[in-house]
Amino acid sequence: EIEDEIIEVKAVKRTPGDRSKIVVYSSDRRIDAVGACVGMKGNRIQSIVRELNGEKIDIINFSEQPEILLARSIAPAKPLNLLLDEEKPYAVMVFDDEELSVAIGRNGQNIQLASDVTEFTIDAISKSEYNKQHGIKDENDLSNIKGFTKNQLTILNKNDVLTCDEFLENKEKILELKGFGEKTYDKLSSKIENYKVDA
Repeated sequence: EIEDEIIEVKAVKRTPGDRSKIVVYSSDRRIDAVGACVGMKGNRIQSIVRELNGEKIDIINFSEQPEILLARSIAPAKPLNLLLDEEKPYAVMVFDDEELSVAIGRNGQNIQLASDVTEFTIDAISKSEYNKQHGIKDENDLSNIKGFTKNQLTILNKNDVLTCDEFLENKEKILELKGFGEKTYDKLSSKIENYKVDA
């Protein structure tokens, strides 16, 4: 298909021996460009992977819309939000905290290849960091719960207990803190549980 120009390879970027990202496009809407390159049961792509000693190959379907192309190029991670400046071109991608390392990849490789293949400078940021920078309160944030005093929040903050989940998961640690006896902990836990039910 590539030889017959049914499928066009728009861009190829590689970290040789490790990972490649290839953007493909077909002007014929009936043709699935990615599917054609992967082949039945992945047989086409597998023969190339073998030839390249197991190099991972991400095949990306081209889109005229940069936000779609960027979201596809950063796979296997999935951005929650995407902020673009097409003039520069520059993009900020927001990810779930646990997805951030997947987006960046080992030694920053995944994000670098996505950046090279889309020609966008990409910054990846976690949802919690983005919320902190923009003053957006996470609904899981302890400061949303009525019943916690400022002093209690300050002590918890200093001990890296910032969210409802962290409070519920670290009972033993919290009981060692000044002002947090068993009764106080149970009372505050039930306030969190009630808040979660209402939310």
